[in-house]
Amino acid sequence: MSNKCYPFLGKFVVTSPFGPRSSTETYVSRNHKGIDLVSQGSKTVVSVTDGVVKRVTSQSAYGNYVWVENNDGTGAIYCHLSSFLCKVGQTVTCKTPIGIEGSTGNSTGSHLHFGISTCKDYSETHIRDSWFNPAIYFGINNYTASKLKGMVFDGSGMIEGMSSGVYSTNQSSSSSNT
Repeated sequence: MSNKCYPFLGKFVVTSPFGPRSSTETYVSRNHKGIDLVSQGSKTVVSVTDGVVKRVTSQSAYGNYVWVENNDGTGAIYCHLSSFLCKVGQTVTCKTPIGIEGSTGNSTGSHLHFGISTCKDYSETHIRDSWFNPAIYFGINNYTASKLKGMVFDGSGMIEGMSSGVYSTNQSSSSSNT
């Protein structure tokens, strides 16, 4: 089993959860296929598990992004980066620096859009609509999107447990929503 960690090494806040967005939110996508996070400390984004970097590139919606083929059979995307800290073909482990949080592409401000897919190959992710909720991947169970938004997590530790019962002891509620 691969280790898992959050994509920041310090505290961060969830600004937009996975799934449908309300009609009052003025975002590009009505069905969010990832989770938006804003660091409250270091803006360095790190790999969430072991894998190999397959894409380091830019496009109009995601801006600067990195795609990692994870050893656990999933694929992870790290979007809106201001700069890259990895290269295609690089082997990464949990907590390997990937890039710096930014606001490139279609973005409402500096943040990390993190997505997780059942496809290891990025070219198949949108064809198969294979995105799933990163909160579940991280073991954040039994939540509603409205309660997750604004929640602060501490990425300094590792995420422990099996995929069916993953948990983290490093989470707390906060009314802060940057």
